[in-house]
Amino acid sequence: MGTNEIIVLVTLAIILISAIALITYLHKQNAPIRTTVVQTIGIMLFVPLVFLLAFTGKIGENTVSALLGAFVGYVFGKSSLPEEWGGHQEYKKP
Repeated sequence: MGTNEIIVLVTLAIILISAIALITYLHKQNAPIRTTVVQTIGIMLFVPLVFLLAFTGKIGENTVSALLGAFVGYVFGKSSLPEEWGGHQEYKKP
């Protein structure tokens, strides 16, 4: 087994262990699995997998930058600030 395969396997193991740990923690806290949890697990899976595909040469540099750019735009485009931080307020001209 080569170095690339070992790196891929270790990375996938870390991803799976992290996701399982998060779900186990939430289960022990009796917390419901909400949309934010699913999004967090999606981030934990998507970003490392893109890097693994790039590392192994399955996708090119332009594809990686396009995927990560679209992903970051989607994540930050959906986020909003709480109202006490100035979120969801209309701009009023002085």
